[in-house]
Amino acid sequence: MKYTFIKVSILLVVALQGRFELQCTRMFFDEQGCFKTLQNIDKNRQPINHKQTGVHKAIHSRNEKGIIVNSKSYDTNHNMVEQVNRNSQTKYYTNLAGIISPNLEYLGRGEISAEEAKTLKHYKFTYENNKILKIQYFDKEQPNDNSYYGTHEVRYNYLDNKLTRSYYNIKGNKATTYRHYYLGDNIHQEVFELDENKNKVSMILKDSLNNQIESGLGSYVFKFEKIDDSTFIQTQFNIDGKPNILTTYFPFYKTKIFTDKSGFLYSITNIDDFGNIAMNKDAGYASIVFDFDDYGNELGWSFKDTSNNLSNRKNYLNMDYGFAKVVYNFNWENKKLGLHNGFEESYFDKENKPVENDKGIHLINYEFDKNGVLLRLKRYNLDGIKLNNR
Repeated sequence: MKYTFIKVSILLVVALQGRFELQCTRMFFDEQGCFKTLQNIDKNRQPINHKQTGVHKAIHSRNEKGIIVNSKSYDTNHNMVEQVNRNSQTKYYTNLAGIISPNLEYLGRGEISAEEAKTLKHYKFTYENNKILKIQYFDKEQPNDNSYYGTHEVRYNYLDNKLTRSYYNIKGNKATTYRHYYLGDNIHQEVFELDENKNKVSMILKDSLNNQIESGLGSYVFKFEKIDDSTFIQTQFNIDGKPNILTTYFPFYKTKIFTDKSGFLYSITNIDDFGNIAMNKDAGYASIVFDFDDYGNELGWSFKDTSNNLSNRKNYLNMDYGFAKVVYNFNWENKKLGLHNGFEESYFDKENKPVENDKGIHLINYEFDKNGVLLRLKRYNLDGIKLNNR
């Protein structure tokens, strides 16, 4: 039989759960007499959040020996504040693989040990039962906000028919994510709707006040249709329900996205209402094929027509154009870990011959310092003549 009592005692509460201070605390016990749930309430027994931690309720899960193995904390709006898993697994990576859709999961690459992580910029992944709980970015041992997703931490919350990814800075405060497929700077949370098989079928964006918002590109709702484990179709719509483009660089309204055997992005294809590959006449191509190596390093991409031939990009949406292929050539420090101190970006036409883009540039040289900070760009034309640099 389960029973409940209310106790106002800072000594008793602190001994059980250090985060609670002197205030009314409702304690729920299981059949074995072990406390299972703690709730903060006011003098009128109404739910409140702890003033310092923002926690209203803490729920503990125990193993067969009665030992707490998992704790979850929630506020009064049922948002998860913190999750601590005593059986969690941690992994460290130097980089994240490049993605083009929120339906693609953040994928660590360049795995390192905990000791190696103390000397490198890295991402710390925390898992429970093979599910990601959170990802945090560090510069050696210091939390850092300059991550691939634009801030220090992304937290995952798994519900029966929903998955949320929420973003926080190094101080633990709500923050925003900035991705090239969103643009805009006020996105705090991604809310995915799941089907009965836990596949993502749609997504909306929310700000830090829990309001649904548009992306910087004007997308209000995203839809996903799983084809198989490596393929899905994405569409996105504005607030009026009209189709919107994937990105300005890849202006497809309905896109089939493929990943390779390692989960790295392989290609994105423009499709018609019947699911057939189709040319985007404005942009001048039907698909983009990406070149990722076995370690997840992105080495470039190619624009293709419906017959899989190289196709020159056209002048559209104020993007650079006049080429069919982009190639990255890195100055590697450690290719396996994706570490480098610079790279060259060069352009080729539909005949796979060197070409200049619309700005007269054939090659761009990117130089970085020892901390990975971009120092300068050097631009060259086909004759190897240096152009205006900054």
